Amino acid sequence: MGISPEEFVLFSISLTAIICLLRRSPRFKTNCIKSPPEASLILVLKMVVAAVRGNLKEVLKGHQLLQKRYGSIVAFPLFRTFIRPCILISDYQLVKGIFKTSACFARPNNGFTIYYFDDEVRGLGLHHDEAKWSEIRQFTFRKLQEHGTGKNAFDAISADEASLLITQISENYSNKAVPIDDLFSIPMMNVIWRVISGRRFDFKDTEASRVYHIISKFFSVGDLKTVIFLALLAVLGNISNKLLLWIRFLKPLKTIREFFIEYTKSSKENFKEGEINTFTDAFLQKIQEARDPNSVFFGRVGEENLAATVGELLAVGAKSSSVTLQWITLYLAAYPEKQEILQEELDSVLGGRVPTIDDQKVMPYTTAVIKETMRIATLFPAGVPRQTTEDLTIGGYHISKGTIVASNTVAIHNDPDIWEDPEIFRPERFLCSNAIDKPFFPFGTGKRSCPAEHLAKHNLFIFVTSIFQRFSVSVDNTENINLNPKHYSATLVPSSHNLVFCPR
Repeated sequence: MGISPEEFVLFSISLTAIICLLRRSPRFKTNCIKSPPEASLILVLKMVVAAVRGNLKEVLKGHQLLQKRYGSIVAFPLFRTFIRPCILISDYQLVKGIFKTSACFARPNNGFTIYYFDDEVRGLGLHHDEAKWSEIRQFTFRKLQEHGTGKNAFDAISADEASLLITQISENYSNKAVPIDDLFSIPMMNVIWRVISGRRFDFKDTEASRVYHIISKFFSVGDLKTVIFLALLAVLGNISNKLLLWIRFLKPLKTIREFFIEYTKSSKENFKEGEINTFTDAFLQKIQEARDPNSVFFGRVGEENLAATVGELLAVGAKSSSVTLQWITLYLAAYPEKQEILQEELDSVLGGRVPTIDDQKVMPYTTAVIKETMRIATLFPAGVPRQTTEDLTIGGYHISKGTIVASNTVAIHNDPDIWEDPEIFRPERFLCSNAIDKPFFPFGTGKRSCPAEHLAKHNLFIFVTSIFQRFSVSVDNTENINLNPKHYSATLVPSSHNLVFCPR
């Protein structure tokens, strides 16, 4: 029997109230001298409502008011009363400085990690052990970089999938209104999967198709129930894995983990030592060579880290690139004069030939369009939160051990004191000489910045140039374009639109 939204909200509020009462007991009293100021609960609730409605403009107004009233570091209301305090930093230099340190390296521990991984966290994204994380990251970064040459070169794979997308649009959707969600997601997923496995993602396979739809759903969740779940997750820690509602909410993610575990087993069975053609081959070779029982590549642990790492690369890497491509296409459809400038550059540099990544050096406007889109529609508005592992000082404030720290990336990217008319889509701002000095970090900053940043940039460049070289894109005449996100949650996903691809 399901739970109604009203019952769910009542349950959440009741649980929160109980924790608040517990935290007020003398056992929990701490020294709060010079702690960051706590934001107004009413103001934050107004921002939550705007976020659920996808009203980015109102959310940004709220962030500006928070910064004006409290400064660049603010604590979430009531969180200090909970099990773990949480702060939001809206100053890039402070974010950059603290995210470089080991004291603010860990990820928030919560029921999800225990439920999903059963034993210990694996992979890159959620690992809180810096030494183990560093061992996996260095290997992953190096092997992804090595896909720059050879028959399986990343750029060649990206160009091939972009060409297949162009053919699909030409044969099936030319001059027709078409929804772009799955149109972009599938080729982006194929690019990453070919790097990982050497083959395209098999959407005819029932389990593979299910994994794709689960990834798509969880990347864009943002209803009221999800917002409350995320809040509870952040403050309840390991208690959250005891909540039946929480487990039911996360149950589909088990399907993803099991899929990649089975993929790892199958790859291990077919692996031939010394034949390294894919990222998976390289990882399995590393596992074969591992002799240190404490290594993240040793034995069963190594296989679990492989399953987790390829899952993260596919789920986060492919979906984030496809959503960013959706935003780019939407903004260029909404600003046809910018699209014309981009196409003039394409025609001038490329003529009729296929674009390559080397063209990026002589196509500044195209690069500026991609950057401006990632600025104005920051995909991860609060980055990926960290957790402090010791007491420290940030911006003159005492931050206690166990505090969740989030970067207010979307507010920094839309700060009117930094970016003139930040609400206007203006790629030209990235052509100015001072653009390099402005805070721009869509892939994060510090030790845990995205290890596949260069691949994502290359991929977006190839797809953008391929699409707009062949088509002019506009919005279907039957609808008005909405540049507000579908909702404001962990990610900014665009509202659904039907776009028309007109051959040039």
